[in-house]
Amino acid sequence: MISRENIALFLLFVPIHCSGNWWVESYGIFHVAVLALSLILALTNIRRGKGRLNLNAGTVCAFALLMVLFVGALFWKNPYGGYHLYVLLECWLLLFIFMCLFIRKRPAVGGAWKIIVLTATVEIVWGLGQMFGWIHNESEHFILGGSFGNPSAYGGYLAVLSPLILALLLSYKRNKKAENLYYFLAVCFVFVLYLLVVSQSRGAWIAALPGCLLVLNARYDWWRKAVAILHTPLRKIVAVTCAAVILSAGSYALYLFKENSAFGRVLVWKVITRQHIDIGDKFFGKGIGYVEANYGKWQSTYFAGNGGTEAERYVADYVTCSYNDFLEMSIEQGFLITILFVGLICAAFMQKRKSYSALFSGAQSSLASVLVLMCVSYPLKVAAIHLYLVFCLAVIFTKGQARWRWNVHVQIMRWGKYALLLLALPVTVAAMHNLYGYRLLKKGQSFVFSGQVDKGIEIYRQGEPFMNNSGIFHFYFGSALAQKQLYKESAEELERAIEKSSNPNSYTLLGNVYKELGAIEKARQTYLTVINMIPSKLYPKYLLAKMLIEKEEYGEATKWAEEILQTKEKTPTTAATEIKKEMQEFLSSPDIWQLYKNDLER
Repeated sequence: MISRENIALFLLFVPIHCSGNWWVESYGIFHVAVLALSLILALTNIRRGKGRLNLNAGTVCAFALLMVLFVGALFWKNPYGGYHLYVLLECWLLLFIFMCLFIRKRPAVGGAWKIIVLTATVEIVWGLGQMFGWIHNESEHFILGGSFGNPSAYGGYLAVLSPLILALLLSYKRNKKAENLYYFLAVCFVFVLYLLVVSQSRGAWIAALPGCLLVLNARYDWWRKAVAILHTPLRKIVAVTCAAVILSAGSYALYLFKENSAFGRVLVWKVITRQHIDIGDKFFGKGIGYVEANYGKWQSTYFAGNGGTEAERYVADYVTCSYNDFLEMSIEQGFLITILFVGLICAAFMQKRKSYSALFSGAQSSLASVLVLMCVSYPLKVAAIHLYLVFCLAVIFTKGQARWRWNVHVQIMRWGKYALLLLALPVTVAAMHNLYGYRLLKKGQSFVFSGQVDKGIEIYRQGEPFMNNSGIFHFYFGSALAQKQLYKESAEELERAIEKSSNPNSYTLLGNVYKELGAIEKARQTYLTVINMIPSKLYPKYLLAKMLIEKEEYGEATKWAEEILQTKEKTPTTAATEIKKEMQEFLSSPDIWQLYKNDLER
């Protein structure tokens, strides 16, 4: 018989993989499942002497992190209107819920890892379907992306799951009673490795390798055997030299595999680290979504200030994360939470097991994979990976043995389970309130895209109280108003959009609206902002050149026309070819040089 815990766990882990048009509903189920699990825990009987929760360095750090996060959330008040804040709060609530459930009801942990393997199976089938053309990817830019749409997030999820699957596979190798499960896990692991390769995500490759090696070492004790073999200084020197050569060659090969992508991430780190944030903000953080909302502005200021190198201008693009979760965490959540998180991770690796445990080994090795991925990508912005990280920590702290610990008094556990429910309730309500705003946004978009702009604007007006801090909402609202030629209202909405977001489309559209309102100087500055934000993009330069031609400012228009012709495109397109052709015709006009000369004389 399926227990209520397993039903709640299924609704927790599976729906967040249902992206696309159903993502609002899937996240709604996720939030309800969090509340359901907290309610199940509250109804669980806590008896003295049975399944006592141990208090150790890890749980202390986790508790402090949770409390600081809640205080920070009250202080931030979700300044950028995203759903990530609520997912973050609920994931760290789930850490304590998982630990209490796993230690009170041991079948719950077995049900959880089986559901996680099920999600891996779903992602494998999804990915293979996309490769063979049976399933269309959510993102039109990529063929492979699983339920995530992006091959980087897809590869990252498979990478952090691969150590757990390998650990379970090795544990069932000689278990005749679970032979079918062994073959199932073996096939699953092979397909995970295959899809990791074809995802072409270097971060996923780098993350999967140490995790799987740690599993093999825990199972076969390779490190101790290698140390025994390398007992002479000469052998140690040869081994270290060979390892250094292999590591250097592998790193260089990975860099050359996607050179522009690697250089682009270095540019992102360079731009972010140049920002000056007050000491108070460094300690408490600027709020979830701060980097996404402001990075484009920082990049525009960087290129406007010193121009950057030609290589930097070519690789620069619109990004919504720092590609380093530790860096982003320190900016958005502050140094205090970052230090607590690092302490929590250190405590997790200090946990030991007297005997081999496949689940413990897989969870600890997966944790290593997540940490590696955090250094080069954005796993904590992917809800499925963040949830899996919390599951791994819960397994480690319930199945491991710390160097020092105290038993939590039964009365504290009894009151603690009710406290978790009281915390989960307001977070769930706030999350559902936020999701309702996203639902109205989707509904308004569907009306506008189908040509019913008036109905779309009406829906947007209903959604504004729920999405007042969302830059993407204000962009779509402003776009709909511009279609109805309500330029003054559109400008107000788009100004809010660029305040809460760095989306270059918001700047481009705002420049067009300013132009229609006759605010030429504002339009010029807005176009220049988005031009410096993504120097390799032609369209903003084209809009600025056209506006200057219309205003008969031929001297500056000529400079921008020449700039367009010299700009190297990342991906040649028909639109870019037509823009360059039009600018070439403008420069080739027999009267242009006389107009240019007259403009200079004026």
